[in-house]
Amino acid sequence: PFFFPSKSTSQDLLSVILEYVSLFSPLASCCFADVRPYLSLLLTHTTFSTTKNDDDNCILSLLQHAKTTLHEITSTNSKEHDDKMGRKQLRSYICSIQII
Repeated sequence: PFFFPSKSTSQDLLSVILEYVSLFSPLASCCFADVRPYLSLLLTHTTFSTTKNDDDNCILSLLQHAKTTLHEITSTNSKEHDDKMGRKQLRSYICSIQII
């Protein structure tokens, strides 16, 4: 079985996932499918408990990123954007919903 040698490795993986999602979710509707195996790996090998620890921060960071993206998209005035921008926002929105 795969294991993370350190807490920093899970944080590094999270950083790469979030960077990828930020770059590609507006451009490709398959973005979530691309990161799904890595999210699964990350979540399988981290623990979530009621006490604060690095794993909690990793999971909470992932959820916070998705929530922030959703908030940014829903708070923008859609009349100010063209169809192309609307499609980009919709793809980002769908990816964020799938992460949550």
